[in-house]
Amino acid sequence: KIYSLALDKGIVDYLYLTLILKDFEGDTHFPGINNSFWDLISDTGHFSEEEKCNFNFLLYKRKRI
Repeated sequence: KIYSLALDKGIVDYLYLTLILKDFEGDTHFPGINNSFWDLISDTGHFSEEEKCNFNFLLYKRKRI
């Protein structure tokens, strides 16, 4: 919930996210990104030999509306 609060308050200007393209068990997830408030600046794809899955480093910048 702390992530949602920071995003909703507008105190975050950049998001540095790692998107892992594999399902893992867990009960905590980052909230969805509303593209009307964020611009995707960078998306770099990679592959993990250890986990045998793809993942992306994403950089978002808050839109000034």
